[in-house]
Amino acid sequence: MGGADNLDQALAIFTRLRTGAAGGKVNTPCNDKEIELALATLFSEMEIWPQFDALRLHARLFPGFETDLCLSIRYFSELLASQHLSPTQSRLLGQAIHSAALAVEASGFISASCLSQLAHSVRLLPCWPDILLQQQGIQKKDVKGWNNAAKFLFATASEIAPYRQQLQTSTHWRTRERELRARLSQRRTSGGSAPHEAWRFN
Repeated sequence: MGGADNLDQALAIFTRLRTGAAGGKVNTPCNDKEIELALATLFSEMEIWPQFDALRLHARLFPGFETDLCLSIRYFSELLASQHLSPTQSRLLGQAIHSAALAVEASGFISASCLSQLAHSVRLLPCWPDILLQQQGIQKKDVKGWNNAAKFLFATASEIAPYRQQLQTSTHWRTRERELRARLSQRRTSGGSAPHEAWRFN
């Protein structure tokens, strides 16, 4: 349902469920995939990344695509929450893309959520500052086709789940994504007043 109060209540509920599933041990990982991923989703929504990372989802080896999708959303969300771009944010984007690609593969290429998450992530590459791409060993010519790739992924996700967009109620991250893309596009068009100004937000 969103909202700070609802998120806090949900976190308290799933924390109690996790303690019960771990035999009464507090702050202890349990083997219940749904509980662990629910906590991860809440930590990501609440933007408390250390608690998310402390879950160590990458090492849990849960079956299915959900873990990789959750990881991609976590990296993408932190990137959108950043006020400045730097090599750190480039790594976040790379991690978001990598995890989303793993989720797409694990889903058998038929999960609309995984395809859409990958599309959102790769769509940022063509407008990413050249200097930050170069620091990651990526050349400008290598990202020109990603806009078309993102369009294909979005279209495929819509074919798989045509009514999916109507079910989504959270819009704050979409607003952040639009703002980020607008800033990146503006600075790429203007060239910036200095190399570092090409990615600085304020």
